[in-house]
Amino acid sequence: MEELRPTLQPQALPEPIVNAPGAIGLYRIVVLGLVGIAILVVAGTLILAALGQPAPESAVVLGSVAVGALASMLNSERPQ
Repeated sequence: MEELRPTLQPQALPEPIVNAPGAIGLYRIVVLGLVGIAILVVAGTLILAALGQPAPESAVVLGSVAVGALASMLNSERPQ
């Protein structure tokens, strides 16, 4: 009996990224960078809160923008 394997199809990636060689690696770097920024902002905010210092507004905005951009990149619908 033949084993069924799901075929992976990129859903959120725009067509030029899917077709361009090396673009997937660049996309991965951008996603990891945004995740890194978000993690650093959360960790920094928690450390500042533990020390009794207020978090700078710019750090909160930077973290929010990074999470929003990450959500947009990973959850976009592919145009038909």
